[in-house]
Amino acid sequence: MGFDPDIVDALAVTSSDIEAGVIANSRVNNLSPLNVSDTIMTGDNETDKLWLHENYIKTSVLGRDELLQVFTVQNQIIDVNIVNEVPFSTFTPFPIPGSLWGESVYDVTKDLQDLGTSALRLVIDNGINANFRRYVAVKGAYDRQSLMNNRPGSVIEAQSIDAVQPFPHHPLPQGIDLLFNYVDQEKESRTGVNKAGQGLDPAVFKNDNSTATVQMVMTAALNRVRMVARN
Repeated sequence: MGFDPDIVDALAVTSSDIEAGVIANSRVNNLSPLNVSDTIMTGDNETDKLWLHENYIKTSVLGRDELLQVFTVQNQIIDVNIVNEVPFSTFTPFPIPGSLWGESVYDVTKDLQDLGTSALRLVIDNGINANFRRYVAVKGAYDRQSLMNNRPGSVIEAQSIDAVQPFPHHPLPQGIDLLFNYVDQEKESRTGVNKAGQGLDPAVFKNDNSTATVQMVMTAALNRVRMVARN
């Protein structure tokens, strides 16, 4: 097991594909090099990094159809093995043509999750600002400790009636409920996981809807889940 040491010792460290590998794995390896070459070349041949590629090729170059495992470094073949199968298994809910890895549920809903989080934070912050108002106070004309006391029913001591005035509070913009509905509907259309498929949509199970209609909605939702599972 292993590679020919003479071939490995003859390989040069500096290479564009090695730099790409270091940059691609910098987040995983907790590296943030200002100079990629400082990470690649350590000055010690035993610790210098080489970017190894493991390839699987179906070919008949040997006279019959075979699956070859080919190891390459810097476009140089360093080892070839005949194997029975590719020892990797991949799964992706939403395939991308021409790419080994497709998109996950997170990839297709991340922007909606961020939008929903921002909208929810807007509602929470607005409620906090409505209950705990900001004030415009005349310096020296009020008691600071009583103004900072947010206890319900507490008294603010002031020397004049207009010494403390509430800062204008802006209510939530109209249509915030429509934004939440849009996020939910868009999420359902992207993932296929909807209320109707889970039996949670009361509009589908009304008395005026026929059994065939309800069954059609449930079947469509199930087919979407099956498509994801098949991929």
